[in-house]
Amino acid sequence: MGTNYYWRHSICTCCQRYDEWHICKSLASFRAHFGEEQWNAETLRYDLPPALVSSWAGWKELLRKDGQVWDEYGDQHDVDRFISDVEAVPTEARRRQYDWVAANRPSSHVGQVTQYGDWLDPDGYSFYGGEFS
Repeated sequence: MGTNYYWRHSICTCCQRYDEWHICKSLASFRAHFGEEQWNAETLRYDLPPALVSSWAGWKELLRKDGQVWDEYGDQHDVDRFISDVEAVPTEARRRQYDWVAANRPSSHVGQVTQYGDWLDPDGYSFYGGEFS
């Protein structure tokens, strides 16, 4: 088991409500986000286009632009420190989830950047398009 990390964004300065996306588990197995930018009538602004997040570079761009990083235990993490910690993960650990899926689920969408696929991004991080805990 590993710690889940979340990106809180579109934080309202009045009521402190926010949107939250799952970033990764154990700093190495990442959640991709797909979809189109959509108007949010509640916040009166456009939600960010999740299709941009299919790589670690995409996550870094979003994290540096806006929002906060929190873990599943309710602890907030400094964005620059979080990025540094992720990038300190050894190459073999970055791809551990992908390698497990490739070895144990040969009928899955291994290597495909799809909503339900598993792939390695250019930095060697394991990504999954579906939900995971």
